[in-house]
Amino acid sequence: MGDKSIAFVSKALELAAQNPILVPAYLDLSEAKKDFKLTQNLMPIEQELLTLLRAVEDVMMVAGSDVPGAQAVYDELSSRFPRRASRTIETDES
Repeated sequence: MGDKSIAFVSKALELAAQNPILVPAYLDLSEAKKDFKLTQNLMPIEQELLTLLRAVEDVMMVAGSDVPGAQAVYDELSSRFPRRASRTIETDES
């Protein structure tokens, strides 16, 4: 969740608490607040893990280029840890 989304959800939960009549019946406000708090608590952990992942990827790249035969081992073992597909932007050249 980005900064703008966090601000939006925070404000929406605040306003929902102040105006309970406007809260849809299907929304459990206390559970929504718990979920939001959990998301806020997990975000710094996610950032630290992403930093660690980038560092591991960097070390693997260096190790693969410096140690004879390491690239073959890396290639074989990397199939166990597929990367997330990145978004590609298609262009129309017509």
